[in-house]
Amino acid sequence: MNDILAKKVSDNKYHQSLKYLSHLLKGEKRNALILDIAQIDIFLASQCVMSSETNKHLETQLSEIAFLFSKRTSKARVFNLFFAW
Repeated sequence: MNDILAKKVSDNKYHQSLKYLSHLLKGEKRNALILDIAQIDIFLASQCVMSSETNKHLETQLSEIAFLFSKRTSKARVFNLFFAW
């Protein structure tokens, strides 16, 4: 992931634009963008997945990222993320 994308993912004011971009992209470009987003914000990445074509493989990858995230995050943070999702 490049630094510009990382800054935009970290800033809430760009989330709508990133969701729209993920909706416009197709195939591997879309998947790569969503996986890059997931490294910083799994919740935003899950919203991007829901914005367009169904991709079970990508959804599985995001589930694995979320699981790994939960293992290295406090239980309180995981609880809050789960109910926000």
